[in-house]
Amino acid sequence: MMGSNQVAAEWADRALETTRQEIVSRRDENWLSTFDNGTRASNKRLGQQLLGLTMQYISAPEEDLPRLMKQAHAIGHQYGEMAYESGLPLTEALQATLFFRDLLIETALQLPENMPVKPQANIRLMRKINHLLNAIQLQIAEVYDGSSSDILYRG
Repeated sequence: MMGSNQVAAEWADRALETTRQEIVSRRDENWLSTFDNGTRASNKRLGQQLLGLTMQYISAPEEDLPRLMKQAHAIGHQYGEMAYESGLPLTEALQATLFFRDLLIETALQLPENMPVKPQANIRLMRKINHLLNAIQLQIAEVYDGSSSDILYRG
């Protein structure tokens, strides 16, 4: 059976490959087509950071999790700001995160088919992915909440 670091590395490789394929097939989705080339490039960099952070998070010891969660909050905040400033409605910004969550979870669920992964390791992997992506989504929503109340107070 594989250890958690091997599972994390295999998961990250597969998740990156699947994400690249799916983005190409969905390039007409509003949450992708709304962004200009510069914002798309920034989103790609953030996505790469998030994938790297997720890999660190799923294999990190407990004492490192708060530091990594702070990084997730910062990434979520940046995603939220870019989406908000691009005029993307909150529902579509969240659709984008749900798209990525689905890909990451599907990749985790497929690991036992292709590798000798203990069920407990897979459950731990999915819990950690969910925990991290929940933080990203909540941070995006907080950006929208803060921005909308700023607009109300300015008007």
